[in-house]
Amino acid sequence: MDSLFTSGEYVAKAYTNWIKNFNEQNLFVESIKVIDPKVEQFIKPKVVENTIDAQFLAEGGHLLANVQNTLGVVVKNTEGLGAPFVFGEVYDNKNNYVTSSETNKLGLGRFLLIPSNKEQYTVKIEYVGKSFTFPMSDIKTKGVSISINDLNDQVAVT
Repeated sequence: MDSLFTSGEYVAKAYTNWIKNFNEQNLFVESIKVIDPKVEQFIKPKVVENTIDAQFLAEGGHLLANVQNTLGVVVKNTEGLGAPFVFGEVYDNKNNYVTSSETNKLGLGRFLLIPSNKEQYTVKIEYVGKSFTFPMSDIKTKGVSISINDLNDQVAVT
């Protein structure tokens, strides 16, 4: 970069001549922001609100009462990125602890639950010093539940 660049958003693309031989565009693309102190004396910091989006997804597509369900967990932050190592606990309508789960570095996790259609379940999550609660509802009394487990060289389907 030299003095010809002024403040603004730029896109850097990098590729080799060999890559041009293929229809698939495997090139490096990165957005960068250039700051010229002669133009911008003060850069306003970006303020991000501390909120999360949590989804609890039954493997069979529906949360089925009175059978073991495997629920996938997806937790995303305000920017839509996976929230890593978030710990959550499931409680019934009497505030009794039922189970818990923690997301991995990508914001994904899972837990097992045998729900009752007579209960309301709530997931409580602490994230960056703030508490969040998410209701789990729509428990079906009829349907199909599926659970898949990796057993090294075999797969168990329940």
